[in-house]
Amino acid sequence: MIFQEDFFMRQIEQTARVVGQFIFGKESLTYEIFDEENLSQTDVLSLNIENLIKAGKISDAQEMLTNNLDYNNIDDLVLALNFYQTLNKISDKTLEKYGTNREELYDSMKSILRRYNVAEELL
Repeated sequence: MIFQEDFFMRQIEQTARVVGQFIFGKESLTYEIFDEENLSQTDVLSLNIENLIKAGKISDAQEMLTNNLDYNNIDDLVLALNFYQTLNKISDKTLEKYGTNREELYDSMKSILRRYNVAEELL
């Protein structure tokens, strides 16, 4: 089980890095809010997801992300990659406590990337 979780941890990390490098020219992506007085829809989504994660509502955060992404907005892709990189830093025990695991996170991440038409070879 530990090996399996480590495998998916590496897959999430590597996939986010490769997609970030290929699409954005950066291995590490962080979604940032630049104008707090004029929040975009992506900014609001980011803040809501961040609050859900802080409250331990990881499944709700994941559902909110999946249901509210604009697949024509590249900022939303950055947000999604950042989301999975953030969750990937949470311990296995905590993820399990909140009803998920790294394999489910990786599968969800791949599903989102496919909707952005990211080449299967990058996944």
